[in-house]
Parts: sequence; C-alpha cells; structure tokens
Amino acid sequence: MPPAQTSSSCVYNVPMALDLASFRTKGLDPALGKSRNRAYFRDTKDSILGSVSPTKFIEDFLPYSSMDTSSFRSSTDAFNRVPVRGRTSSDIYEPLIIALNTRTKYRSRCPGFVFDTPYTAPPRPRGVKLPHVCCYTAENMALVKANPGVELGYAELFIQVSPNPSRDFFVDPPSDVDEASRRSHDFLARPADWELRQKLHDSLSRHISHAVEIFARQHRLFVFTISMFGSRARFLRWDRAGCVVSESFDIREQPHLLCEMLWRFATASNMERGHDPTVEWALAEEQVFMEAIKRHILSQVGPGEDADEMIKLHYHPGHVVAIHVLHHRFTATAENARRFLVSRPVVTPLVMVGRGTRGYWAVDATTKAVVFLKDTWRHSPLPEVEGETLRRLNDLGVRNIPSLVWHGDIPSVLPEVARKLTRNDLQSTLSDQFVSVPGICQVDGEVIRTSKRYHYRLVLGTVGSPLKTVRGAKELLHATYDPLTAMRDALAKDSRLHRDISVANIILVQEADRDVRRGYLIDWDASCRVDDAGDALEEGRAGTWQFMSIRMLDATQAYSKQTFQDDMESLLYVVLYCALLWQPHNFSEQELTSTVSAFFDESYMHTLGVMKGGAAKFANARRRQYTLLLVFKSSSFQDWLLTVQNYHSPLPMHGNKYQGKWSDPDQLDAYWSSFLQTHTLEPDNRVEHTLDMFDHYGILSSSTVFSLPRSPASGPSTRKRQTRAGRGEPEPGLALEGPTAKRVRSRAQPSSVLEAASSDSPASSGPRRSKRISKQEKTKQSAVSQKLATVPAARSKGKGKRRVAGSTRT
Repeated sequence: MPPAQTSSSCVYNVPMALDLASFRTKGLDPALGKSRNRAYFRDTKDSILGSVSPTKFIEDFLPYSSMDTSSFRSSTDAFNRVPVRGRTSSDIYEPLIIALNTRTKYRSRCPGFVFDTPYTAPPRPRGVKLPHVCCYTAENMALVKANPGVELGYAELFIQVSPNPSRDFFVDPPSDVDEASRRSHDFLARPADWELRQKLHDSLSRHISHAVEIFARQHRLFVFTISMFGSRARFLRWDRAGCVVSESFDIREQPHLLCEMLWRFATASNMERGHDPTVEWALAEEQVFMEAIKRHILSQVGPGEDADEMIKLHYHPGHVVAIHVLHHRFTATAENARRFLVSRPVVTPLVMVGRGTRGYWAVDATTKAVVFLKDTWRHSPLPEVEGETLRRLNDLGVRNIPSLVWHGDIPSVLPEVARKLTRNDLQSTLSDQFVSVPGICQVDGEVIRTSKRYHYRLVLGTVGSPLKTVRGAKELLHATYDPLTAMRDALAKDSRLHRDISVANIILVQEADRDVRRGYLIDWDASCRVDDAGDALEEGRAGTWQFMSIRMLDATQAYSKQTFQDDMESLLYVVLYCALLWQPHNFSEQELTSTVSAFFDESYMHTLGVMKGGAAKFANARRRQYTLLLVFKSSSFQDWLLTVQNYHSPLPMHGNKYQGKWSDPDQLDAYWSSFLQTHTLEPDNRVEHTLDMFDHYGILSSSTVFSLPRSPASGPSTRKRQTRAGRGEPEPGLALEGPTAKRVRSRAQPSSVLEAASSDSPASSGPRRSKRISKQEKTKQSAVSQKLATVPAARSKGKGKRRVAGSTRT
C-alpha cells in the first residue's frame, strides 16, 4: 500500500458510471441541474458545522508540514486590488486570480499550483455551471486547457464568488454573545424576502454540487473550498460526515489568513490535501484488466446482447488503477494487503454526506479473477462490518448471497514496520469531531448531528448485473424468489433480517445449470439480528424509501422495530416496480407515471417531525386502488401478483381464504415455489416504458430504468428518448442515499387519497368495503377483459414500445 507521494502519483479525472440507455455519464443531466442542486442542499444542510475561527480552521486542518517559510510570499497588501464589492463576479475573481498567481523567482503564495477560471473555456451546455476559480497543479494545468470539461476532475480546490458582500449564505453569530446564544444561533441565512432567501440557498446548492462532483471525479478523502462574497471569504472543508465552515473575514483587511491557508495547502502532502494514497495508476496492467472483464461479460450476456457495448460500462481506455485493501484486523503488512484493478465504476457517489459508495467490476491483480469491489464509508461504531456478516452467513450455508473474498478498513498509510492498526491509523472523517466544538450553531433551526465514518472496502466473488436488466417475466419471478430463500436462510440460521430489500440490492448472475439468471441478495450492511419475538434488535427505519413497508412508512412507526414481514412486503414492491417498468401492460404513460410517483415516492413531513409516506400503498392494500385495473400481458404473472397481494392484504370479499398466509413465511415460500414449477412464464418479454415526469430531481432514486445494450444484429432503434419538455435525454439519476428520495412528493396523486388512506390500521386488517369498491370488485372481470385488448404485444428487449428513465441509490 503506497504512502502519499508527489502530485503526479495522484489519480485524477476518474471515469464515472454510465447510463445504460445512452452510455453517457449518469447523473449530470444539465436540464435538471437546479433541481438536482436543491436536492443536494436539502440533504447536506443538516451536516454543516459553523462557524469556527479561520485560525482554528487552518491549525486543525492544515498543520505545518514544513517550518521552511523561505518560499512564502508576503501577504502585505496582497489583495488590495480586489474590490469590496463588484457589479459582477468577474470584478472579484479576475484581480483575485492575478494576486494568487503573482510570484517572484523564489517566492509564491501557493507554490506548485496555478489558479484559473473555467469561465474562460468554451461555453457549457445550458444548466452546467462551474466554479469561478479552480486551483490545479502546474502539471495538470496544461491537461485542463487542452480538454475542456475535465476541470473538476483535476481541481485541487475551488473558489466560488458572489460580487455582493450581503449575499453570504451563512450568518455568523455576534462576537460578544455567550456560548448558549451561539448554540441557538441559526447559521443559515434566512432573509425575510423569500426570493432572496431562495437565491442564497441556490448559491449554496451550487457550491455543494461542485464539491460533490470533485468527490465523484477523484478519489478523495476530503475537499477544501472557499466561498467569497465581495472581498469577504470563508474556508470550507467537506468530507463524508459533513462540512466545517470558518467565520467570514475580509481578505483586504486580513490577507494573511488566505495567504497562510494557501501556503500550507501547497506545502502539504497529497493526502493532507485530501487525496487517497491507497489508489495508484496501473496502466501497465490495463490489458490484463480488459481481457479478464471481457471474458466475464461473455459468460453473462444473453442472446442478442452486445458484449462490446457492455464492456464500456466497466472499462475506460487509458484509465486503470489499482486499489489496495488491507484485510480487516490483520497485521498491517504488504502480505496482508491485496491489489484490485478497476476502471469505470458501475455506481458513482453523487452525494456529499453518507456512505459515498462506489462499485466496480474489478480484477484481482494476483489471481486475475473478476470480483466486485465496494468502496464505501461505513458508520462507526457498528456491531460488525458487512464483510464479517457475509463471512458468517457464507459459513452457515445461507443460499443466494455473494461470496466474500476480502475486506477491511483503509489505513492512511501502510506502516513500514508490521503492527496492528489502531483507529487513529484509519482513514476517517473529521467533520463529526466539530459537533461538540464551542460555537457550533444550528442550521435551519436544527441542532447539527452527524457521526463518524470510516473508509471501508469489501470484495465479493459474486459478480453480476443489476435486477433492472431483467429480461422477462420468468427471470423476474425466479430472480426475486432466490432472495426470498436468502432472507429465510438468514433468519433461520443467523436470526438476521436484511432490512433493505430493494431493486438495487438484487443482482443477476448467469450460471451454467440455469436457463435464467440467479438472483443474489447483496448489501447486508443494514442487516441486524432479531429477538425471540422476531423483531429487529435495532430500532427505526432502515432501507430504501420506495420499497419500505406500509408500517415502516407510518410516522408513528418510524422508530419501531422491523420484522421479517416488512422485508417480505418490500420484496413484493420490488417485483411490482420491475413489472411496471419492464413488463407489457395496459397503463398509459400518464397512468404509469402517476402510479410510480405516488406508490413509490410519495412522502411529506409529519407533525411528529419525521417523514411519512405509504398512503398509496395503504390504499392499494385496502382496496387495490392502484392495481385494480392494471393488466399485464403475461397472464401467469398477473395471477402471481393478484395472489401475493391477497396473501399480503386480503380484501373483505376473500373471507378467511388468505388468513395467516402472510404471517407465516412458509406459506408464501410454498406458493411461490410451486408457482414457478407449474406455470409457464415468458423468458424474453421485456418492454421499456416511458415516464412523462422528469421536471424534478430524484423521482426514482433507487433504480435506473434503461434499455439493455443490443448487438448490431438487433438493429438500431429509431426512437429518441425525450423528456416531457422535449429536452432530449431525461435525468439518468444520481447515486443517492439518505433522505433525498424521502423528500420527493407525489404531485400526480389527489390529496384526498392521502387523507383517506390513514395508515393507522395495518394493511392486512380487512377494513370495510365501500359501495363503490364493492361495485368495482363486481365489475372487475369485465373491465379486465376490455383492458386486455389494449395491452401491447410483448416485444424483445430493446424494442419495446415504451421506455422509462430514472435514477440510482448507493
């Protein structure tokens, strides 16, 4: 594992995950820039810690790496040409850049670095904005000039500028107040003028978005940034636990603060500037990587799928790096650290605070085997890390879960002498340590709470494709039955609940003894043990909002304990979601959009102060409000869906027919297993549907909906993917986590549904049937017959009549 070295050893301009429909970078659609940035703001503001003095900021985050100040250029009158305010941002940043780059033969303000403005580069697409000033190493400056669009892939830090000193999006507390007053002070600017408030928040949102993109395009532990408002400045430091912000200061009156910060930044090591030293270039092994990945793809592709196209999802020419993983709790030696070759991730973390998960198809540099590498920032403390959980589940014989190859927390530097590592040796966040620092204020009326995270890597021997590549009804029901087996095994053999059953957490693997791909249940880091009653030992919600059970979406149940039945219900919603998006049915574009938005994304803030959702799910459980007239072309799949819905929430008309079916998992398992043996399901009837609502960000934040790559023999598609506004490519989505998805409100569903669908009653309690519902039930068969005639004929993958686009969670 290499130590931090020269700037040339850093890995820059990392490839990002591609959208499978367009093969363009996923998650950066310019048309949705503003709504995406506002989602960043909502998700990040609760983790902003301010304010600390600029001096404390510098001392804590950039301690002296060298006492040699011979290259330090004097700060006297350094920024006198920067005006107190300007008419435009350029009035501030143009003289600032000149001042920062000014140097003599032996002295400079930021030795080895150059400041430049991306705004002088060729025009960007509408909606794409870059920081006003970026700092690059001198050797990277030429690369940036020659390749417009890669600025944030090489930026060491950036400076965002507003010409007006009153446009600061933070407000420091008065200097003469006591500690209690500082703690109750609101650090976020909230002017009475709502329009001005929104502008300030949008300005902060853009600042956050630039930091997010640097994390996405580089292997970063943290990032320094600077915000300026006229001649006033603030220092910011971002990591996966939050952001620490300094008090504002005037660079004209206190130029030594900015000069000191930048000089220390320049003389710091790569790791002290935020780069991950455990990632290094491996271009000499590029051919080995490419050939291994291609062999694995050829073992996984189905008829008509293009292997050459699929390799682009995992390999970017000229960009292969080695990632080092020291085994968990092993002595820190070179023998206990393994190298894994990676190129393009399948998941890019376009989110600031949280796990920041990247996922790769990787190649073991020693064995040349293809593996899956998960790079994430885990919570601390945890009862056990995910790798330990998987090892035990593997040893216990739990079926349909990935095999463990290697895992471990990441040390900052591998010691030269073999020894056991302590927590202080590990890569971890620092923002969390400032929660208890005197003077940290509230933000938007909330006390800041954040927790420490440790950098962690997990290597799995099971490598497959996401569930969203499902080829037909047969594969859908087989590949989702497999996780049910995993869930039951984990409960029976380890008293464990998964607690995050979602589209993103099921992968498909082609195996020699099966004609459809096997479904593997992955991502066990949210799992926990259960007590004797079958309740989770850990309280509160866990998992992906879209697929949570009705009970866990109820605000009054938000801190209750999940059960196996909650996970079963989530699996039902996974199947329904996949069927809505990739099975032929009779819903129009508008009906589909309304259903998906209301059923999976609806949420709002309850008076209890927690997010509430599930109204559509409850309404459907109570009277099949959303699926009553939904007809799938596959009659066998239709039978399965109707039956399993009845198992989950029988209607009054069913009497006692389904009593106890859901409370006993054996009943569902027996039905599902028998169904697969006795029913004929379509193997290749994938259809891609289009949602007509892309004007807000994060509508489908747990899965990306796309077309499968087709071989040239399939012929090119003549249809263009269009948003409702006709703006070309729809939002392909971000690798989001946390509350973003929880805050997406359904606008397609009438408020009466939300009012009527009180979730105080369990979904399976058999509520009374209204006369209207009785009439619907009586006329259902005739309605189904009429609707059946409108169902489009099933088409092969890539040639469906309708398409859908969405987004991704990490």
